[in-house]
Amino acid sequence: MIRFPIIWAVFLSMVLWSPGCRNQADGMGPVDVSVGQDHGKIVGQVVFSLKTKVTFQVELAKTVEDRAKGLMYRQHLALRHGMLFLFDERLQHSFYMKNTFIPLDIVFMDRTRDGVRVVGVLKYMRPLDQVSRYVEQPSIMALEIRGGQAEALGIKIGTPVKIVLPPDS
Repeated sequence: MIRFPIIWAVFLSMVLWSPGCRNQADGMGPVDVSVGQDHGKIVGQVVFSLKTKVTFQVELAKTVEDRAKGLMYRQHLALRHGMLFLFDERLQHSFYMKNTFIPLDIVFMDRTRDGVRVVGVLKYMRPLDQVSRYVEQPSIMALEIRGGQAEALGIKIGTPVKIVLPPDS
């Protein structure tokens, strides 16, 4: 009977005192790599250059299966967290909210001569709405974030973006 508390204590000490991931090159803070019941593994950051730098901790959706599921079935999405979609082609990508229970903003981004920039934003996507929506400009990636954050933070077309991912992404 004593093994369970010891195992639990070891697990908690590993979680609470582990240093986490850190991108040494740009001095960004630690990345939350926790895995929980209602979210996946955080693997990177999306940094918007606004009046100050605004950083989102992101899960990555780069396979067809990951992109198809997105944030479906989630009950919560923390502030400054999201899911980054990396597409195989630069196209006009559409999203709908089937089986998605939280309102979302979707920020579409593309590479330009000046780096990565926001090319469009879908604001306040309604939960469970099955109407596909898209922005006018083609994109190579999109970020799903909690509804209302794009407007509250001032994320708009032309905003510069830095994507910070592990080398194997």
